[in-house]
Amino acid sequence: MPRALLILFAPVVLLACSGGSSSPSAPPSPDASVEAGNPFPPPPPPLPDAGVHETSSAAEAGPDTSANNQDSGDASTLDASDGAPQGGIPVSTGGSDQFESEDQIAVAPDGTIGIAWTAFGGSAGTGILEYAFSTNGGSSFTPPAGLPLPAGLYAGDPAITTDAAGNFYLSTLGIHYTGRTLDFTRVLVAKAPKGTTTFDTPVEATDPSTTLFHDHPKLHVTAAGTIALSFMESQSLMANTTVGLVATSSDAVTWTRSMIVGQPDAEFVNLFSFCEAQGILYSTYLEATQTAVYIALRSSTDQGKTWSKSTPVSGPRETVAGLDPTCAASGDDVWVAYADTLMPSTSFMYLDPADAIEVAESTNRGSSFAAAPVSALDTAAAKLGLLPVMVRESTGALDVAYLAGNFDGDTAGSMRYVRATGTSFGSSVWVDGPLTYTLNRAMPTWVGDYLGAAVLGQGLYLAYPMNEAGSTHIYFRRMTL
Repeated sequence: MPRALLILFAPVVLLACSGGSSSPSAPPSPDASVEAGNPFPPPPPPLPDAGVHETSSAAEAGPDTSANNQDSGDASTLDASDGAPQGGIPVSTGGSDQFESEDQIAVAPDGTIGIAWTAFGGSAGTGILEYAFSTNGGSSFTPPAGLPLPAGLYAGDPAITTDAAGNFYLSTLGIHYTGRTLDFTRVLVAKAPKGTTTFDTPVEATDPSTTLFHDHPKLHVTAAGTIALSFMESQSLMANTTVGLVATSSDAVTWTRSMIVGQPDAEFVNLFSFCEAQGILYSTYLEATQTAVYIALRSSTDQGKTWSKSTPVSGPRETVAGLDPTCAASGDDVWVAYADTLMPSTSFMYLDPADAIEVAESTNRGSSFAAAPVSALDTAAAKLGLLPVMVRESTGALDVAYLAGNFDGDTAGSMRYVRATGTSFGSSVWVDGPLTYTLNRAMPTWVGDYLGAAVLGQGLYLAYPMNEAGSTHIYFRRMTL
């Protein structure tokens, strides 16, 4: 989301372009130089057939044993505990004329791993949702498969999750252009039943009778089995107000929509994510009123049908970055991780660097966040973070993964994570690198707007961007905790 447009209460731009926040002012007219609010060239006509290339053959080919998936041994070979740093393995296989970003990961109870991302450029075309599975702990992955979308729609903002039975669910924007103008987006969801590595035909979760603008969908399956999908909605790309919606389903086919937050409580909301504890579903997100921009939290005790009032998470003196907040919950405790910035972007073309990664805790089910947040950014390793994501282990420890660097364009950047087993985070652990710490969305080294993390047992599973070779591709690594 461009910071300038956030100040104007305009919607988040295409492809999950999140972008920060500062105190909003009265909205002037939109900047006519922003073509459809899109940092990437629109897809050239004609549209690719269903937005997919070799979907079925790739999905049925089985694990890739080619040189592109270089680690074919046991998944323990990927662990940092093995000694010298060795990095992860590539999952996407795009060539030098293609780059991939917006990666997400989910791990089923039986250890099956699903990773999804968006591919740009190359022979496949722009805005293709791709995914891959691993059934051997991440030692190798199936060749990338594309998710077929309805004719005329392009993919963006993928999200992936799994349920207790081992079914996987994948969501994406369906982005529609008329000529070179983005005129509406839809949100679609597909299911891959347990034991399969292919997603079914996606079903629309938004209202198919409307042509509205939607952004940044995120998925969660509750302990009760409800599939919850959050997203932003506005009347158009250039609308000055937005609302946050949740679509819920028991079968990923029939969806019921309700509002998480909207006017008059907030003028602008986006970047939603879920967590859950004791039957309470929590949603954290970025919220803007006429006077302030902050990270907020709401809760639902009825599987997403109704929601509480907003609880501010970040403080009034903080300048929160336009990067996804994430949350974790256990018992009455709720933790929210978010980023602050000292250098807020003034252009939608640039991500906000994270000068701080904060983790705030509520001990009363999200009613308040009284204590000062705890810092998770290891500034001894690098001054800046980017794209933080938090997960909670079954032991109660918290893990925050992020990209690290010292300045925009830093070629000595790295993928790292930090762990808190008590009230503070320790030194960060190197996961992979070097990579270029890139804030510019127009570059083929763009790292996306988020990365993926999941925990199963003693493993931290990470999907993340690597761009050392000059264009971004998706990598995987399992870290032993």
